[in-house]
Amino acid sequence: MIPTALARYLLGPETTPGTAVTPSKQLLGLSFTLTPSEEIARFRPDGMRLDTATYLTAKGTEVDFEGILDANALSYVLASSIASVSPTQIMDDTTPTGAYQWSFTLDPTSSQTRRTYTIGLAGPSYAYRAAYGLLHSFSVEVSNEAKLSGSGVARALEAISPPASVIQVPAIPLGPTFTLTMDSTAGGIGTTAVQGVLSVTLEISETAATVRTGSDLDFSTHVDAAPDATLSFTLAGDVASYLDLVRTGARRYVRLTVTGPTLYSGGINVVAMFQADLPVIVEKVDKFSDEDGVYAAEITARVVYDVSLSPTFVVINNLGAL
Repeated sequence: MIPTALARYLLGPETTPGTAVTPSKQLLGLSFTLTPSEEIARFRPDGMRLDTATYLTAKGTEVDFEGILDANALSYVLASSIASVSPTQIMDDTTPTGAYQWSFTLDPTSSQTRRTYTIGLAGPSYAYRAAYGLLHSFSVEVSNEAKLSGSGVARALEAISPPASVIQVPAIPLGPTFTLTMDSTAGGIGTTAVQGVLSVTLEISETAATVRTGSDLDFSTHVDAAPDATLSFTLAGDVASYLDLVRTGARRYVRLTVTGPTLYSGGINVVAMFQADLPVIVEKVDKFSDEDGVYAAEITARVVYDVSLSPTFVVINNLGAL
């Protein structure tokens, strides 16, 4: 048995999607859950009260994760849910800072290469792994605390020996300091702060879908999908201007910035950060309710296509590679 306190979920970045590797990296800012998702077909003929035949029609693994908004973990999540990219080290003139910038862009018209992982559950004496781990959905929530969660899929679990060694990826907590801006042009993004924001939730789900071919019980590949992408925020203030935006359908350009600790001090200061730049339309002003003693409403904006701005996500951390 694996003692709960000693159970570790590990990732192994794959070179080729679906070709299993030894999962050996533990993200200290996230917890994972692996759920087998075998599907069984049943048959019961007329005149029988019980099934007379059953057979396996599909197999796989559902993946869920949750934790703090960790700048290091974000690179792993976004490389799978948005696109696989290489970071750029931030320089202080000619001096390396040890901090890296990762820039992810959701291309609305083209397929994108994404990172897959072999995901494992390991204990002291035995372990499991699931190859082709694809983290296709994520949610960022910020208020007086900041959280990261999401889901994905992987191929069927298999038993393996525990890895000989584990590399721990330290957590860099972001938040609770955050800002939200909303502007009328892409060129002016980041200029006008939204006042009275109590909380913000960014959700992007199902950026990819799996495909089974032939008689395969497990999925064999994946394709890009049309994601559901929204940004909602709870506002303790006048919502009249947002009602106007709902009624007119006018495009707006939103920037969410969440900052964390200082990673480098010198000729420049570098802080850990997550930033999302999004073209949106405001589609809903929800009912007013009490939020910690103030009257507030939830505003929901949908991420849309815009010729002047594609959804872009920037992470600053101290990871030079996954």
